[in-house]
Amino acid sequence: MAFNDKIKHQNKHPTSNSIGFIVLIIVLPLLIQCKKENAICILNQKLDNQNHLVDLSPLNEAPELLEKLNKFPNLQVRRIINDEFAIGFHSNVFHKGIIVLTENYIDVKSKKFNFIHTMGIPAFDTIPISLTPTIQAKTAIKIARSQLDKYRLCLFYRLGIFDINSGTSFAEKDFKLTWEIQGEEGWPNVVIAAHTGEILSLEN
Repeated sequence: MAFNDKIKHQNKHPTSNSIGFIVLIIVLPLLIQCKKENAICILNQKLDNQNHLVDLSPLNEAPELLEKLNKFPNLQVRRIINDEFAIGFHSNVFHKGIIVLTENYIDVKSKKFNFIHTMGIPAFDTIPISLTPTIQAKTAIKIARSQLDKYRLCLFYRLGIFDINSGTSFAEKDFKLTWEIQGEEGWPNVVIAAHTGEILSLEN
C-alpha cells in the first residue's frame, strides 16, 4: 500500500482516542448538570433588599407619583408602566422592614385624562402580630426542603407577613408572620408560619 493510500485509510477509521474525546464532549456537560442538580447547598441566602428593583427615572414625567413614593418609603417599586396611555408603578409593601407577601400597591396615571388609578393599601399603621419568629430560618428551610426534595440547589429566604385570607372575598385580613423560602428565580416557593411551622402556601 502506498504511503498516501495508507494515510487515507487511517483517516477513514478514527482512533480510539478520537472516539473517547467525542464521548467526553457529549457526556461531560451532562455529568456537570447532574452534579449541580444533586448538590446539597451549604449557603442559603437571605433576601433583605428593600431598595427599588427598577429604574424610577421614567416617573420624572409624573412628579405626583414620585411624591407618593417619598411619602411612603416602605414601598418597593418592582415594575414601571410607561406607554402611550398611562404611566405608573407596581410595588411591594413593607411593614417595619418586613415584606407583606400578600399585598401590592399600584398607582397608574392616565396620560390623556390626568387621572390616577390606585389599587391596594400603601401602608399599615399596625399589624397586630409578633414580628419575632419562634422558628428560625434554618428550621424553616429544613421544612421547605422536605417538600422540595428534588430541588437541591441553594434556596433564598426572608421573613414575611402573610394574610391567610388573601383571595377570599369580604374576609377580614388575618396576618401571620412567615418565612418565605424560594428558588433562585422565585420558584419553587414555600411560605411557612414562623411561629408554628405550618406550611401556608406551596408552589412546587
